[in-house]
Amino acid sequence: MFHIGIIYAPYDSKTTGIVREMERVVSEKGYDFRSRRAGEGSIVDINASDIVILISDGKGDHKINPDYSEIARALKGVNLSGRIAGVISLGGTDTLKAFKEILRDTGIEIRQLNFNDGQENPGKWLLSIINEYKETMNERGINE
Repeated sequence: MFHIGIIYAPYDSKTTGIVREMERVVSEKGYDFRSRRAGEGSIVDINASDIVILISDGKGDHKINPDYSEIARALKGVNLSGRIAGVISLGGTDTLKAFKEILRDTGIEIRQLNFNDGQENPGKWLLSIINEYKETMNERGINE
């Protein structure tokens, strides 16, 4: 069984609604997951996850919510090859670019979603990432 980690900021109703929808979908499918606020999360949460979902807005001069600062610092030098990161921007393309930058040297595969227009279904998007991960593992002869 693989593990899904969802890390998010800010903690407003829009963001928690996205997180709750993702939790509902993975719970219904029986997948192992854990959700953490970015200010409470750590590199341990990311290392424990095969699929990492990062959700953020931009705030002021920050392209990624400042609550991600410790996680961003800790990602330097970490090898996450073989995993998938799904990044969701609530703040436009600058947030997506900033996530790509902090994940650039980790070896993790990145899938992105710009949630500005609210038209995307985060649960369906997460299921597509899960299915992609499962297909990759099957191709490598690794079954969940």
